[in-house]
Amino acid sequence: MAQADVHEGGAQSSEGSEEARPEASQRLIAVVKSEGFPKEERVRRSEDFTRILRDGARRRGRFLYAHWLEESAPPEPNRAGIAVGKKLGGAVLRNRLKRRIREAYRRNKRELPCRGLAIIFRASRRAVGRSTAEIESDLVNLLRAIASETSSSSRSARSSSSTGG
Repeated sequence: MAQADVHEGGAQSSEGSEEARPEASQRLIAVVKSEGFPKEERVRRSEDFTRILRDGARRRGRFLYAHWLEESAPPEPNRAGIAVGKKLGGAVLRNRLKRRIREAYRRNKRELPCRGLAIIFRASRRAVGRSTAEIESDLVNLLRAIASETSSSSRSARSSSSTGG
């Protein structure tokens, strides 16, 4: 009964804002989608993981390693994958680490402009037992380092192609 009273009160108080309500919900959906982690933005195939880990550039953070390759044209979204080895612990611990890394990437993926990169984040032994904030801080630093390295390499590639080299 209390729920019906709350619902009735809410409906009566929002009569004047009926038109604004769909616009606000569309903005909320847009924000949620931009911060999501859809399938198109994930590295999912085993061959892709192997190729990126084998051939990609590397950067070491405090708790994570990042491996990346430039795959496609810059307007394409970046793709990310997460690897946590069995040496780090049992399934519960590994899955907890993956969730923390995934959430940190989802929240901060805008630090890295869309350049068609494929990135693998690999947890190190030092990541075990670290807080979400510590892992997120390390991931943000790695994203910024990747952004600066890929922007400088893409600039040098463009300048050499424009000079005829």
